[in-house]
Amino acid sequence: MTLRSRLLLFAFSLLLSATGWAARVSVEDFARHSEFDQVKISPDGRFLAAGVNDREGKRSIVVIRLEDKKVTAKSGFGKKVRPGDFFWVNDERLVIELDRNLGAFDRPIPTGNLFAVNYDGSQRATIFGPDANALKSEPSYSAASVLDLIRDDPRKILIQTYRYDRAKHLDSLTTAYKLDVYNGRLNKVAISPLGSGDLLADHEQQVRVAIGGPRDNLMISRVFYRDNANDEWRLLSEFDLFAPAMKPLMFLPDNQRLYVESNGNGVTSGVFVLDPASGKLDPVSQRDDVDLMDAIYDENDVLVGVWYEPDKPAYDIVGKQRFAKQMRGFLKAFKGQRVQPTSRSWDGRYTLLKVSSDTNAGDYYLYDSESRKLDYLLSARSWEKPEELRPMRPITLNARDGLELHGYLTLPQGEAPFPMVVLPHGGPHGPRDYWRYDPDVQLLASAGYAVLQINFRGSGGYGSRFLSSGFGEWGRKMQQDVTDATRWAIERGYADADRVCIYGASYGGYAALMGVATEPELYRCAIGYVGVYDLNMMYEKGDIQWTRRGVSYLDRVLGTDPEERARRSPVNLADRIKAPVMLIHGGKDIRVPIDHAKAMEKALKKAGNAPETLYRKKEAHGFFKEDNRAEVYRRMLDFLGKHIGPG
Repeated sequence: MTLRSRLLLFAFSLLLSATGWAARVSVEDFARHSEFDQVKISPDGRFLAAGVNDREGKRSIVVIRLEDKKVTAKSGFGKKVRPGDFFWVNDERLVIELDRNLGAFDRPIPTGNLFAVNYDGSQRATIFGPDANALKSEPSYSAASVLDLIRDDPRKILIQTYRYDRAKHLDSLTTAYKLDVYNGRLNKVAISPLGSGDLLADHEQQVRVAIGGPRDNLMISRVFYRDNANDEWRLLSEFDLFAPAMKPLMFLPDNQRLYVESNGNGVTSGVFVLDPASGKLDPVSQRDDVDLMDAIYDENDVLVGVWYEPDKPAYDIVGKQRFAKQMRGFLKAFKGQRVQPTSRSWDGRYTLLKVSSDTNAGDYYLYDSESRKLDYLLSARSWEKPEELRPMRPITLNARDGLELHGYLTLPQGEAPFPMVVLPHGGPHGPRDYWRYDPDVQLLASAGYAVLQINFRGSGGYGSRFLSSGFGEWGRKMQQDVTDATRWAIERGYADADRVCIYGASYGGYAALMGVATEPELYRCAIGYVGVYDLNMMYEKGDIQWTRRGVSYLDRVLGTDPEERARRSPVNLADRIKAPVMLIHGGKDIRVPIDHAKAMEKALKKAGNAPETLYRKKEAHGFFKEDNRAEVYRRMLDFLGKHIGPG
């Protein structure tokens, strides 16, 4: 049996929900969670740690011994707690950050706890946080994360913790500790001069950079620096929260200069080298059209390359070390795909790669630099065949005011024009649509629909000017961009003008309902999934308004006039909506409470246009349970079929 075959067999046996390969992927298969969503190699290259999901949406961390592909440990935390990011801190021990779920479309909330386990499942313990009686007096909100590893002392790591008291609207200063990963003993090593931010240590694990926001001005960010751990902090940079002029990434090997993400006094961000003594910025890599996605480092934290996503992934390999040469080889071997090194052994011998695309959620490969062999390990969604899925085509068009917009068009098999579903993304400020596997897109394309995704103004990734151009434009120019893209697809002959619907989640749900309210002749139906329908309700309910920074954010992006916000709320425009509507929402949604959907339903009923609804009391901001996800897909397809269905 080959290595690939053995690991596929392991993947299928690991999850009871696994099904066989099928000639045509079913609704249930699209609704399934990826089997593996994160994989990292141990420092000595002997083990893998992987995030594994079950049918209920519960995530566990498993450890796999590479020699015999045996699962040696599995750590699950029940329904309420979800393992987040995880780190090999030495050859035998794994540290896991623990979170609470908000839903499929939102980031989990940190619990403030850190859990540790050995590769064989032994010495399991919560080593930091409220559950470990560390900082037991923490207020209502806390976060803890791994700040840095200490290779010279395998028992210790650096962590950073931050606390927020919701009742007092008071945040603590970010604090760094040295933590013993076996017994949980703490030693405080640094306190940030800023609240609600991050710290950065040099290569000797001295905390010397702080990034965050001052308490008296919530819409700016500051960077503080010190020459050594005993010096006073000094202000290095200050900038608008939404236009980051400088984000420290990593110290150079000399521990004096820094790699930073910066716009270089321009619009889009790239990588620069900063000399804190002089303030001089030297460019390393920057593009005019899109922001930096990520930086790639070798096993010694030296920069290898920079990753961008203008339409498809693009790489700028700037290093000259051994790993830079290897990266060029990987990119050649997987030409046209997204290639992400997820981790490396500490001696640089082994590299774990994730390779993905628009039709592949991710394959994992292991490269051995001594044998120069690249072996397939496992797939995120092994039951799907990329060749049976539909490619995403990058598109470019101009909005009515001339602004250039980018997005993607996915076409089903057959001949155009097709019935089309317009799919505005959530967020909306910061996120964007990417050339990547998306089960919603592939489900709709497999059912015979063209799918249009447009990165309207306010989306992230295209520079601070494009991002800020969407502030105050909910229901205005942001909505017009979606309309203009829809008309573009019709005029180009891709879409049948009489068979177009709009569907979105979170902000996308807002855009869907605003679409049928403002363009009643353009869309034949709308589906809102965990959508925002009352802009003023965002100030009263949900977790955004829990913090002063959250309220300041809402003021910035929505405007401060309640009457104007009301005029741009779908709940107040129900009498203009003539198209059929479907509303989907979870009863435990904290980000956008179900009150939004209930108010929208009531308004539509009053207007004589009762919507179809799908509510699930135990789901949150995006459904996790696979049975519920499959029901969403079945109901969506039935709804679309009635109003614009193929045939």
